[in-house]
Amino acid sequence: MLGFEVRGHSTITEVGDGRFEEDVVVGVNLHIAFSFEPSSNGTRVTHRMTTQLPTGMMGRLLSVFLRRRLIHMQRTALDRLARHAEASAS
Repeated sequence: MLGFEVRGHSTITEVGDGRFEEDVVVGVNLHIAFSFEPSSNGTRVTHRMTTQLPTGMMGRLLSVFLRRRLIHMQRTALDRLARHAEASAS
């Protein structure tokens, strides 16, 4: 998680009109939710990633190290989703 390639697994927890949620384990447990809304120029995608880190000093320290990595993971997931949507539309 701290910059090395990490393998993990995910489980889809909910799929419904305009939303997709999954639980992901990649060293820490993440809950990832996508929501989709029509907009004037296509579809607006909202992505939320949450995690429960340990409490206390270790949790704060871990959050400092993980913050950039989790933001990068979130951007990468959205980029992949956009490329997939563009490929499906053509």
